[in-house]
Amino acid sequence: MKKFDYESIRDRVVDSYGRRVVLSLFKEFTRTDFEPLWSLKKDWYKTFMECADPTEYSTAMALIGDWEHYQLVRNHPKIKPTMDKWAKELEVKLRSESIMKMVRHSGAPNGAAAAKWLAEGAFMQRVLKNKEDKVAEQEVRDEISERIAGDMERLGLKVVAGGK
Repeated sequence: MKKFDYESIRDRVVDSYGRRVVLSLFKEFTRTDFEPLWSLKKDWYKTFMECADPTEYSTAMALIGDWEHYQLVRNHPKIKPTMDKWAKELEVKLRSESIMKMVRHSGAPNGAAAAKWLAEGAFMQRVLKNKEDKVAEQEVRDEISERIAGDMERLGLKVVAGGK
């Protein structure tokens, strides 16, 4: 993704007092005395998802070309909830793409590890905050294990313990 040329429009992103403009950059929040540059929910969302950078650094450079200004925008109370939603969506998108790569790889001749990873549901691992989450996660894992055991039995396969 191409870096945004901050200096070429500095007069449009910094006010007459030298302060970085935040809300007025966007059509959704603009004042009548300032012409917005972007739509937060169209222009910035599209670039945010296209950059697909969970660190958001390349996203910042593509969107506004200045990390500090990006942080001011990103963390503004009226914008932060929207961008936090985007970050969660991006995380799910990246996980989904990675899982699909593993699915494709699992069908390859050397894809046994990928197939095992998928069968064990390793992609579902996440931080569990409380006892209820842990119990629910264990129930899901137990059900997956039972399904795998049943599938293996139907296929006439046995698990050989200890590699013997």
